[in-house]
Amino acid sequence: MLGDFFQGARRESVVLCTKFGILPANASGWKNKVKPLARAVLSVAPGLRGAVRKHAAGQFTPGQFSVETLRSSFETSLRELKTDYVDMLLMHNPPLASAHQQDLLEAMGRLVDAGKVRVAGVSADDNVIGAILAEHAPVLKAAQFPLNLFSMQLAHQTAKAAKSMFLIANHPFGGAEGITRGRTEIERMRQDPSLPKELREKLDSRDETLLPELVLNCILQGTGVSIVIPSMLQPQHLKSNIRAVEQCRFSETDLQLIRNSLATRANIH
Repeated sequence: MLGDFFQGARRESVVLCTKFGILPANASGWKNKVKPLARAVLSVAPGLRGAVRKHAAGQFTPGQFSVETLRSSFETSLRELKTDYVDMLLMHNPPLASAHQQDLLEAMGRLVDAGKVRVAGVSADDNVIGAILAEHAPVLKAAQFPLNLFSMQLAHQTAKAAKSMFLIANHPFGGAEGITRGRTEIERMRQDPSLPKELREKLDSRDETLLPELVLNCILQGTGVSIVIPSMLQPQHLKSNIRAVEQCRFSETDLQLIRNSLATRANIH
């Protein structure tokens, strides 16, 4: 579907990113069968989202980082997307060893040199991204990773890493549990006497627009992160997120104080 949509002039007007490293355990078109059922279940019981994701994860085989898998996966992506290049190719959740695997990095570099990939990089979880940002291989020019109110200590690394890497943050709200925890953190900071009174007066946990405004701007302003990818299930979520970025009540100083407070608390716990 995406390949059909991208035909003609549209291809030049999009940034196309694909990943490799996770293969379907069953190539029989299970997505087409399962997705409608999953959507129906979540529309009635959104609290089951975690269980649905866990089941979906069981349909894949992760950790596939051989050069042959890279070649096969990438050529399949080009064929199905009906394009001769992608803007970004990322390793999908590799262990740290794979992020430094020389033959794999060289193969990715050859794809860049051949013009089939504009930028190569890595998409990694919290447990390895810190090390990758601190000492990444030269071919890895992009990184995608979770960044939210509970991992703000990473923001101390991202500004430096952004000098040589294009940074993409995902999972900014931390899921349904993260939204609840986020409101608790806002209330904690509102009562924290070490924060300036003017800042604490802006932290009204009853304000429904506050959480997206605080989360998205803490991630995007002053961190070197260029893109944030929130999950949105309704048009109003999209509108709320756009408004949060365009009409931020917090100054850069406010946001830095908030990040420091969150990072300190995360380190304590």
